[in-house]
Amino acid sequence: MKAILILCVWCAVAGAEPWPMQVPAGWVEQQGAAEGQLAKLRSVPGTVRGEGTIFLSPEGDAQLTILRWDIKLDHATREAVEQFDRGMTAGASEAATHHVSDGRHFVAQQLRASSVDEVNQLRVHQERVYGVDHGGVIHLVSAICTAAPAALGPCEAAQATLTLQLADAATFDEAHEDLAYKVGYAVGGVLSVMLVIWVIRRFVL
Repeated sequence: MKAILILCVWCAVAGAEPWPMQVPAGWVEQQGAAEGQLAKLRSVPGTVRGEGTIFLSPEGDAQLTILRWDIKLDHATREAVEQFDRGMTAGASEAATHHVSDGRHFVAQQLRASSVDEVNQLRVHQERVYGVDHGGVIHLVSAICTAAPAALGPCEAAQATLTLQLADAATFDEAHEDLAYKVGYAVGGVLSVMLVIWVIRRFVL
């Protein structure tokens, strides 16, 4: 159990670019919370860039994980990015107590996806936005809220501000068969369930 918890809290140092959402007022960034897990993310085939950071609520009862991740798949099609997200959702939900829901839809040339899992008394709510550039690199930004349901409100309100802005934005290619689901599944397994730091400190360390 300890190994799973350590694996789950993987996001680390904030990059030089601003994070793609508004963090709730008073939430504290956890610098270098789990730098070693970034190496696991970057080792996923096709990864171009992987960055992340963690914020905790003032009360320490809720966690916001922000991800910024770029990947090159075999083909940059709508079907590929949808399959990738389905695989990612499946890989992450395997470590959950209960998979509640997931869904995805396109808004213009961006895929917006959402999933909810439960881990015992905690709820993990993920919001994701995907886009592609002219080099065929798929860009993902994600905001993950983890807390007991009663404490999720401020974090979920912040998730609504998540945006992906690409200076070199392009359109997705035509349909083509590829292995995007398997790659996404591998990523979901790395991300697993994002348990909050205070749970680890209280029950594991």
